[in-house]
Amino acid sequence: MGTDDSDGTDMISPLKQILAMESIPEYHRQIFIISSGQVENSDEIIDLIKWNAHQSRVFAVGIGTAVSHNLVEGIARAGRGTSAFVRDSESIERKILEQLKNSFQPALESICSFDYFNLK
Repeated sequence: MGTDDSDGTDMISPLKQILAMESIPEYHRQIFIISSGQVENSDEIIDLIKWNAHQSRVFAVGIGTAVSHNLVEGIARAGRGTSAFVRDSESIERKILEQLKNSFQPALESICSFDYFNLK
């Protein structure tokens, strides 16, 4: 990730570049985002990921106490991935390995509900 002119984290530009790259047909691109702070355009980032969820899965790891939980969880939810948080005393390696393992699990494409016991 880069920084913009206001010294904040610029997530949107690298994400747009990654999402514009050609992907392998019939395979979802797996994207991993690691964040340790706040961004001002959380909704724009989450919307971009949501609009590209048909071709990509996004996993997010938040580090430290200053990280935006809404951003990290929103990224994962919009990208059909999972989120994790690393606290001060926790191992980042373990959290990253968990996310990598999660990326090998199939993504739910659609969920439908039904009344199995016909309870109304």
